[in-house]
Amino acid sequence: MRRRRLVVLAVAVRAGRVARIVFVDGKVKDWRISEGPAEATKAANTAMTKWLERFDPDIVVLENHHTAKRKAHKTRRIIKALYRVAKRSTVLVAQVTRAQDYPNKFVEAKSLAGRFPELKPLVPSRHRIWEREPRNLVCFEALALADQSGFLPPED
Repeated sequence: MRRRRLVVLAVAVRAGRVARIVFVDGKVKDWRISEGPAEATKAANTAMTKWLERFDPDIVVLENHHTAKRKAHKTRRIIKALYRVAKRSTVLVAQVTRAQDYPNKFVEAKSLAGRFPELKPLVPSRHRIWEREPRNLVCFEALALADQSGFLPPED
């Protein structure tokens, strides 16, 4: 009998965008950054429903909306909407309290890209304080949530 592969769907919401990363047995198999699901809870509900159908994950990893105090109210509402849809399905839902183990998000992105080289081209460079935050940072937040969840294999 063939062993079922462990599929983890990690989703992060940040600054008007949502990133999802799909891991199969600890390896990145698919990722995407979208603005639509971050606009309204209805769009978030639709997106999560589609992702659950398409990827058939065993585990969904999201930031814990109760502990996401540094996020805007709208962003926390979107996270909560995603959580509710996932919770109604048959998958295990892991809510992670986001920990910042690096001096800044750019150092974190570079470190995570070292573990997951397929995302290395997405590592953003630092921006000036008056410039918009790089679009790809949300992808590394999803990666960090998955890493902090404990459902990915440890570093070698």
